[in-house]
Parts: sequence; C-alpha cells; structure tokens
Amino acid sequence: QGEERMDNLNQKQERFGAKLAECRRNKNFTQEELANRLGVTPQALSKWEKGLSSPDNFCVQLEKLKQLLKSF
Repeated sequence: QGEERMDNLNQKQERFGAKLAECRRNKNFTQEELANRLGVTPQALSKWEKGLSSPDNFCVQLEKLKQLLKSF
C-alpha cells in the first residue's frame, strides 16, 4: 500500500509538472523568468516541471502561480 501511495504521488507530481510547463510556455516565460518571479531557483522549477519534486510550500506557490499567470 505504501508503494501504491508513492506511485500516486509521483503521478500527481508529473501531471502538475506537465501542466506547469505548458502554462509557462503559453505565457512565453523562460524557466528562469518564472522561477525569479516565484522566488525559487530555475533548478527547482525545472525539477517541478519534470515531476521530480514539488514545491515545499505547495499551496503558497500554487497561489503565486495562479496570480502570476492570470496577470499576463
């Protein structure tokens, strides 16, 4: 059951990452530009987009992302 939970988490991270990359590209941001606006490193953003990790403060970062992407 623990392994199944990890698979589910990995799938969610991958879906989030794919959607994040799609939104970023649609707004014509580079990874560096978006990372700077979110206050994270480009390396962290790259890992999010690849589904290798997710934001530490997920809800806070998600709200920042929503506001940022709406404004452009």
